[in-house]
Amino acid sequence: MAARAYRWVEQRVVRLLDYFERAPITLGRALALLAAVFAFRNIFEALAAGAPLYYPAAFLVHFPLAYLPGIVLIPLVLAALSGERVERVTKVLVVAWALTILPPLFELVAGHAGARISYLPIQPGRFWWSVGNYFNPGVEFEGATAGVRLEAALGVILGGYYVYLKRKKIWISLASLPVIFLVMVNVFSLPYIFHHILRACGSEVPHVAALFGTRGLILRPALDLSDYSTALLDLLYLTPLLALWLLVYGWKKLKEVARWAFRLDTGGYALATGVGLYLGYRAVGAGLPLSNPLDWMAMAGAVLAVFHAALGMRMLLPADSPGDKPSDAGDGPLTERERRNVGAVCLLVAAGCAGTVNYYLLGTLAVFAAAQAFLHLRPLNLRRVWPLSGLFIGVSTVAALGVGLAAFIGGAVTTALPGALTWGVLAVSVLGAGVLELRPEALVGGLLKDRGRRVFAAVTAGLGICISILLPLPLWSRLILAVLGIGLAVVVLARGRMPRWAHLAWPLGALAVLGGRLDLGGEPAVFEDLPPNPVAVAALDGATDLERNNLYAHAALEYARAVEAGDERARVLGPLAFNLRQTGRLEEAEAVLERSVALHPEHAPALVDLAATKVALGKIAEGERLYLRALGLWPDLVQPRVALGRLALDRGLFYRGRGEPELAAEFLTEALDWARGAYDLAPGDDSAAGLLAAVQEELGNYSEAYTLWEKRAHAAPLDPGARVALARLALMLGKDDEAREWLEEARSLDPGLEVPEGLRELLR
Repeated sequence: MAARAYRWVEQRVVRLLDYFERAPITLGRALALLAAVFAFRNIFEALAAGAPLYYPAAFLVHFPLAYLPGIVLIPLVLAALSGERVERVTKVLVVAWALTILPPLFELVAGHAGARISYLPIQPGRFWWSVGNYFNPGVEFEGATAGVRLEAALGVILGGYYVYLKRKKIWISLASLPVIFLVMVNVFSLPYIFHHILRACGSEVPHVAALFGTRGLILRPALDLSDYSTALLDLLYLTPLLALWLLVYGWKKLKEVARWAFRLDTGGYALATGVGLYLGYRAVGAGLPLSNPLDWMAMAGAVLAVFHAALGMRMLLPADSPGDKPSDAGDGPLTERERRNVGAVCLLVAAGCAGTVNYYLLGTLAVFAAAQAFLHLRPLNLRRVWPLSGLFIGVSTVAALGVGLAAFIGGAVTTALPGALTWGVLAVSVLGAGVLELRPEALVGGLLKDRGRRVFAAVTAGLGICISILLPLPLWSRLILAVLGIGLAVVVLARGRMPRWAHLAWPLGALAVLGGRLDLGGEPAVFEDLPPNPVAVAALDGATDLERNNLYAHAALEYARAVEAGDERARVLGPLAFNLRQTGRLEEAEAVLERSVALHPEHAPALVDLAATKVALGKIAEGERLYLRALGLWPDLVQPRVALGRLALDRGLFYRGRGEPELAAEFLTEALDWARGAYDLAPGDDSAAGLLAAVQEELGNYSEAYTLWEKRAHAAPLDPGARVALARLALMLGKDDEAREWLEEARSLDPGLEVPEGLRELLR
């Protein structure tokens, strides 16, 4: 009876699976279903944790991207274990992904208040211990709640049962259970696995929070730094998984996609993004090492964003030879629907890569995609309309270059591209398109068809020579442009057609223009100084007079009038921000300084002021990054070094108080390096000397600290604080009489001085 009931249930399950495997689930329907699952998971998880709903930006970026690698990887593993086609397994898994709502729902029903679901934290050297104890109720893992473990257990059991239904062999099903579980652990703990790999490669990042919660030189969203960082990691992991999925689906289909992916023009756009990244690094990080692993991830994400966008537009828009016949999911060519699906996925990945780096990069990528759309969109078909084809190739190249720049300088990318570089790239692209995209007779007309090739060659050579003469470039760059024009003309005359390698014409020409600009000393960020606005000057003078009388609120109105007059140079925004900080309006000061930095990314004082404001608001990581940018522009600045040293000192004291001596020593050593650098640059600077003395004191170097404070006391004879510090150090060194003298001198300078508790015994 039991066997018959089981067979009845099994038949129903097989029919249900077959229904889902054959269901016409399009890409749009699958994405809509997954979006609904993500939304419900977000709501229930927030309720279970007793926290407010995740803000929309973090939800839209982190939640979907954290799951997508699993949605691609698990079907690949199940397809290999079960022998079923990967697209059929993927359809089943998309439907089964609704089970991810179970963990927070279970926590709510069970009444586990404050249950916070997150990644499985695997500590160094404890991977197999964590895996072995995952289902052990006596071992707790932060983030792996009871609901998550229940979800994992159901997933492993259902995966093994699916393999059994396909193979009808129990031993294969049992052997698949640990494999499926290890794949799920890979998804559950991806950030920790990545951190372990970095540590194995020599990275000194102490823990996952320090990896994904810190900033480097790349601009990244501040709303929730760790969410965006892990989402970028998910996307970099997702890219090869998608290629592997397509390979398993049909290797000839992957071959056809690769034929479009590895074209010279697609690679040229990615190369332009790489050049933009170099220019951005020169603008904000000259002389600073790219030591943050997330900087390298972000740069890879920028290049992949342009690569995927170029490929996506190629696949999404109509093919050059439309009318592909539908085929089964075998080894046939891509159908029209499959082309659109690949294109849509590529554009989604491109948008994800760009958005997880920063929103400015996403906006610049949209310009690139729009130019590509105009270039390939039917019925326009501008690829055959010269010089419009060259114009949009040039716009695409400049936008790809801007994507790299935006990674470092954000919204200032719209003003940071030198005009000569932009117009040079456009001119070279128009020239290259004229050679590559047109038949000679199409350029000169049907009447000159017989002589069209010669006329076309002459026009090409003439354009190359004219552009090389007109552009303000060094001799070697002019020669390259002229050789490109003349060489392509010779090829047209000799062969009567353009070979495939001629696609290198416009990227080589663009790089020649770029190299020439850099050789002439052209910086990636150039700003002409504007003449002062008379209304703004009058408003500034009035604001200055008001501040002298401590009327800061009235002065703020004058600064606002100066801004409204259209003069938003640093001479207005800087004083306005200082005024706002003086009156305690830190958030408004932050907004003003961010606008100033966007307008003048090369102005180091604005960066320093913005960094100090962010630190005052508790945004420590952002402040550190801005201080580093300021040092990259003006290496001799003392204030950023002092600020970075104080932040490192605070961290060292924090970890010492928590009983973590290794981390404390690491940050105190960093503080000492910053303090020595600041003191060497400006020995007479009070803040630099005070920081170095404080660090030496915390490191137990009391004699060095005493000497520094003594110099400070002689330089500032009216400073009681230096005398108190000397009294404290003298007491530590066993010099009780000197300590008493310093303390009495401090009290004579400030009779109302409150004596620290450790020094009160000197008064007895």
